[in-house]
Amino acid sequence: MTTFPTLSCSLRTSTGSNVARQMRQKGLLPATVYGHGASVSITMEQKHFVKVALTGNSGSQIVHLDVDGTDGGLALVKNVQKNMLAHVLTHVDLQRVSLTDSLQIPVPLVLDGDAAGVLIGGVLDVYIFVLNLKCAASAVPESIHYDISNLQVNEHLTVSQIPLPEGCELLDRPEDTIAVIRLKAE
Repeated sequence: MTTFPTLSCSLRTSTGSNVARQMRQKGLLPATVYGHGASVSITMEQKHFVKVALTGNSGSQIVHLDVDGTDGGLALVKNVQKNMLAHVLTHVDLQRVSLTDSLQIPVPLVLDGDAAGVLIGGVLDVYIFVLNLKCAASAVPESIHYDISNLQVNEHLTVSQIPLPEGCELLDRPEDTIAVIRLKAE
């Protein structure tokens, strides 16, 4: 059975931009949980959210919600809004899911190793950093890793070459190029 990180949060009754600004000043992060019923406004400690959720993985991470000490079920971290100037999170959207829900989800692609072509002077150009998958919520991978250490100069890696976790279906075009090793331009 897959375990998901627990996100502690509280229901909030007050909404609006002034209330949200006051919450953020106190280190709290406003959020909305939607899907499978009525939308609910919640808040959580920003520091706790950053520790629990991989903020760069918006749309691909599932968390267990603990709402005021009660089981809030599972939710997908759908969107994380940030204030880029102040370097703070401003709002989070969470989508309720069940383990049997079929999700269309972006999953980070991590290229591991040093490509052989790069070690002899080539340049690695990467075009795709995320794979779009369809899978049950219980099968969502945190990321997909692929070892590129055998990739030579003038070789390329396509989407179809990436082995997928069991229960996952690829939504991207198989012929799309993920990365290529080319000769360094002099």
